[in-house]
Amino acid sequence: MAEILGLRELERRLKALGDEVAGKNLLGKALRKGANIIRDKAKENAPFDPNPNEKRDKNGNRLELTHIRDQIKVRRDSNPKAKGKNEIMYIKPFYTNKKDVSYWWFHEFGSIKTKGTRFMTRAFEAKKQDALKAFQLDLGKQIEREAKKLNK
Repeated sequence: MAEILGLRELERRLKALGDEVAGKNLLGKALRKGANIIRDKAKENAPFDPNPNEKRDKNGNRLELTHIRDQIKVRRDSNPKAKGKNEIMYIKPFYTNKKDVSYWWFHEFGSIKTKGTRFMTRAFEAKKQDALKAFQLDLGKQIEREAKKLNK
């Protein structure tokens, strides 16, 4: 998991701008911008089966499978303070039922007999600098916008 340090100091300075800015989730919006860049690369790297619905179980019934890349999403932790953080975004395949993409873990990390493809890890390593730049730019724009509103 990657961590951006110095957010507590930044949060304290944002609160110093006033209660109007403190109530807005500027960090979450900016962090989502960066996370979306990593998400897009992970979708690009994810394994893809062009005919997923042609798979059949032991009885010959067709299995309804979902592509891993269709399920990769960015979600915000609803209670990041419980983990001692200010803001947490998760980038991974989320599924509505266990049949969807619960097997993504094996594609990423492998098993005893197979080696993992590391599609999520490679996406993070390839795009972490771009995500950090997007985070910084978006946060800077938001702070400037809120400062202009306060000066009016």
